[in-house]
Amino acid sequence: MSSDFQSNFGDVTSYICFLHLLIHHVDDVKHLKEKYILENSLRSEEDVAQLFKERGIQFVPNNDIYRIVKTKIEDHCTTKWKI
Repeated sequence: MSSDFQSNFGDVTSYICFLHLLIHHVDDVKHLKEKYILENSLRSEEDVAQLFKERGIQFVPNNDIYRIVKTKIEDHCTTKWKI
């Protein structure tokens, strides 16, 4: 495998793992679609939620790629005052 493929594959698997952290319910899929973060080519939003719940745990992410984004999300979720 070329180094470009390995690098891109790591980015893709990390993104799948990141979405696995974000998607727990159908409402999460709907919200991500409304914000144009996610597109759905499957039959239903339920299928998308199920896909990430089942498949997201099968990949090993590069934790550095989305570390800053995950930290900002965690900070936002733990802050009592949301602006």
